[in-house]
Amino acid sequence: MSRKIGAVIKQQLLSELQTFRREFDRQAIPQDELIHTTRVTIKRLRAVLALVKKEIGGARYRSDTLVAKALAKHLAGSRDASVAVETLTGLLRQQKAPTLPLRQLLGLMEAAAQKSVAALDRVQIAWMLNELLQSLQEWHLERFGNKQVLQRMDKLFIRAQSHYRLALTQGTLQSYHTWRKHHKRYYLLLELLQQSDKQTRKAYKKLGSLLGKLHDLQVLNQWVATQWPALLPELKTLTDPAQQQLLEEIRQRAERLYRIT
Repeated sequence: MSRKIGAVIKQQLLSELQTFRREFDRQAIPQDELIHTTRVTIKRLRAVLALVKKEIGGARYRSDTLVAKALAKHLAGSRDASVAVETLTGLLRQQKAPTLPLRQLLGLMEAAAQKSVAALDRVQIAWMLNELLQSLQEWHLERFGNKQVLQRMDKLFIRAQSHYRLALTQGTLQSYHTWRKHHKRYYLLLELLQQSDKQTRKAYKKLGSLLGKLHDLQVLNQWVATQWPALLPELKTLTDPAQQQLLEEIRQRAERLYRIT
């Protein structure tokens, strides 16, 4: 990896954000795929911000982080609703004869998800994307090279590993969620920087996907508990077994990947 890695990172982020800016202008009602890919890029941007904080300066780091957080939060409601619908749909497909209450719940959730997408403030989204694009143009990463990448990626791995240990010790869904965020930050940077071999990156991606599915079940339960609490006991007959199965697979994969015995 050459010292030009900073320019490569900057150009890729600029290209992705410019694409999303155009697509939000083009789509009258943003499609779920656009919302999802935009959120992934924002997460990647925040991971890069943590990696290049020294090069861009504390003030710009804080400013860009605030805007990125605000944009992610603005998109979160509609994306979480869509994910909850997808998660329940998948659970119901595994049932030979889904109960009437759960089929009715799916209908209620689909209607609510459509409303959440329609309620997105496209003007606000455009403003935040423009702010990030303008700031990215002014990033100076000429001195960000292989040495900085290796040092800082090692620290991110140790942080993710630490949160993995906490998740094992505490065993709470919140601790798994916190670990998931650190794991994803590390993986997104592995993928962006093409660090490690393809098989290892694939293993990190798979573990991240399982942690994401665990979080999706939590989002689904929380949404139903808030909006349709009477249906939560019925829902948990599906989500509880799925959660336990995911936890077992996550622990097995993580033990190998994080090299903890």
